[in-house]
Amino acid sequence: MPEVDILLTTAELAVAFAGFASLVTILGRRSSRADPRIVAMRFRGMLTNSLLVVAFSMIPLVLFRYGLRESVVWRLSSALLALAGGINFLALLLHARPLFREAVPISSLRRVVTFGLIGLAEVVLVLNASGVTGRIASAAYLTGLLLFLCIAGFAAAWLFLAVLEEPNS
Repeated sequence: MPEVDILLTTAELAVAFAGFASLVTILGRRSSRADPRIVAMRFRGMLTNSLLVVAFSMIPLVLFRYGLRESVVWRLSSALLALAGGINFLALLLHARPLFREAVPISSLRRVVTFGLIGLAEVVLVLNASGVTGRIASAAYLTGLLLFLCIAGFAAAWLFLAVLEEPNS
């Protein structure tokens, strides 16, 4: 399986996002005047997406060790990642629901980027799981995984900004 290095590097990047963002959140909480609920929501989103990427960087490697054909590994991994990513996204939305009810401002750009990346990842993964992608199944899986890594990266960046932002006067 030639994608081993890419999968392991992707997992390492996701761990780096999670670790660095955790450190910034803990250290920045003391001096930040940002709404702690927003910071917590962004932290939760970044952490769960990072852990999702770490886990699904390993799953194809484990499935391959069971002797499954590569095409089956990529299709099954895609189905599982699409399912887990969708559940994770819905869980985050449900958890953030009270903030939406209170009309806590969340920028349109953040919503468009997040929903767009998740939607694109889900479409790519579902198409791959259904066999539409054929011989490029590994590339399609890696694309979906990379999109989830991008979501984690954007969440980390927005978390940093929330911790560093000045209070509204």
